[in-house]
Amino acid sequence: MFLDTPTIFFTAAAMCFPVAGLLFLSWRQNRAERTLLWWSGGLFAASVGLTLLVLEGDISEILSIDIANALLVLGISLGWAGARAFNGSRISPFVIFLGPAVWLVLCAVPAIHDSLPVRVAVFSAMYAGYTGALAHEYWRGRVDGLASRTALAATFLLISGIFLLRSLAAVFVPPKAADAYLQPDPFTALFVMLPIVLCIANAVLVIAATKDRAEAEQRRLAETDQLTQTRNRGATLAAASERLAKGSGAMLLFDLDRFKQINDRFGHPAGDRVLVAFAAVAEANLRDGDVFGRIGGEEFLAFLPGAGRIDAMAVGERIRAEFANTMIDNDGAHMQATVSIGIAVSGAAADDFDPLLIEADRALYLAKENGRDRVQFFVPRAA
Repeated sequence: MFLDTPTIFFTAAAMCFPVAGLLFLSWRQNRAERTLLWWSGGLFAASVGLTLLVLEGDISEILSIDIANALLVLGISLGWAGARAFNGSRISPFVIFLGPAVWLVLCAVPAIHDSLPVRVAVFSAMYAGYTGALAHEYWRGRVDGLASRTALAATFLLISGIFLLRSLAAVFVPPKAADAYLQPDPFTALFVMLPIVLCIANAVLVIAATKDRAEAEQRRLAETDQLTQTRNRGATLAAASERLAKGSGAMLLFDLDRFKQINDRFGHPAGDRVLVAFAAVAEANLRDGDVFGRIGGEEFLAFLPGAGRIDAMAVGERIRAEFANTMIDNDGAHMQATVSIGIAVSGAAADDFDPLLIEADRALYLAKENGRDRVQFFVPRAA
């Protein structure tokens, strides 16, 4: 036994309204996350639209057909705006209201307004377009690694496919009359209820996505050196240790030369500029997948997975030479600094990270002892 269409719409409206309220309250707790506000508005518009659909026959067709479906299109359009906000993209009010406006214009055409199959086909095609755009928005931002993004993209793609099929079905297997369309049947249950349930489920996923992103941002801040915006000591050592446990690699230990003198002569703000400049030079010369971060006052560490002596020396020399030639602005004046680099290479994976770190530190000590502004390999002492 299947529910009739008005009952399905009423049930969906009753589900949308409290979820819209939940999203609004979630936004009130985190006003910076405007995605929640857009989605709250979208579900509220959908709830009103579905309620008007339920009242078809008891209110004017302008309200129960034209305005009701325009509100449903507005609801998914606001959801699209929420996805754009989630990605940090620009939101155009024109695009948001374009779909509802187009629907109202089409409803003014008698051939469309007076034909249930045509209305269903047009509305479903529009809805498929919006949900397809939603799937694209969530999918294209997947570089942030949020699992909820993939779920949102997949679900909206499914909804888009359902509405596309619904649009085609309305053309090739049209209902004979409005009364027939409103009767309980499996077709209605599949093409009406399922997309509504999925949309509401996606609203809950949006809350999960914003929560996941907030937690990821908190973790990032906890692992980031606030001055240089590189990894801090704990995150650097942990990441390097993890890479070393998976395979061979080279460790580069950096120490800025005479850094205390820079602070004493130019002041600590100037010293901070030197640190930021070095971090930028180092990151620009490292490969994707290399580990880099600040592990002390003027000390930095890089781990190059899979690198041998030749590769490590090449990277170290590039960083050393480029930094030595970098003109660092100091309130209109310019200053320069140099760096000493110690390198240790592991030819195989190792569970214990400390021995390699000790070897790189000894190499760094030799670089300092031999005149600074140089790259030095660790050389084991003869037995």
